[in-house]
Amino acid sequence: NVAQLALSYAYGDGKAGSCEMAKQAVSNLLYGLPIHGYLALGISSIEQINNAVGGVKLEVLEDLTKYDKSLVKGATVTLTGAQAKTYLQSRMGVGDGTNESRILRQKQYMMALVNQAKTAIRSDISVVLDLYNAISEYMVTNLTLNQVTYLVTEMQGYSFSSNDMYSESGTSQQGAVFNEFYADDASLYETVLKVFYTCEDNS
Repeated sequence: NVAQLALSYAYGDGKAGSCEMAKQAVSNLLYGLPIHGYLALGISSIEQINNAVGGVKLEVLEDLTKYDKSLVKGATVTLTGAQAKTYLQSRMGVGDGTNESRILRQKQYMMALVNQAKTAIRSDISVVLDLYNAISEYMVTNLTLNQVTYLVTEMQGYSFSSNDMYSESGTSQQGAVFNEFYADDASLYETVLKVFYTCEDNS
């Protein structure tokens, strides 16, 4: 059967069972790529994460004054927790109203959040524990605190830019209820090879 990828989580128990189903669905989409860890967060965790790093500074990409008077297009703001949730979640009546424009805001926010978190952690490694505790009640994961701390510490040595976020080519079409996106198989296969595999020269 063909269904929206996100539904694999919705068909589960909302906890570890949902994460396992989503993990399997994503692995199937990516040609059987093994996925060893997962971390799922409820939407309410956005506010906690945002505030734990001292707010996230960015330039507002679209006019969201319908939801928050301070979110004027082009303005540079340091988002509070509630504003961050609005910025990431709002779509109806914003710009062209499509999910594509909302995804651009989400990618922008993720970049700003990562950079803000790296700066905060560089100054005080205990921020990792603060973040973990702040979101623990909203989180389902098979990663331990030690594993999370290790991964965050490793992250400090990596550069991360918008070039490291991939948007797959494909086709969109109107389904019975929702607009549906179908990834281009050849393009997706090339992306999987590029991101997750290395080629050895045996010549």
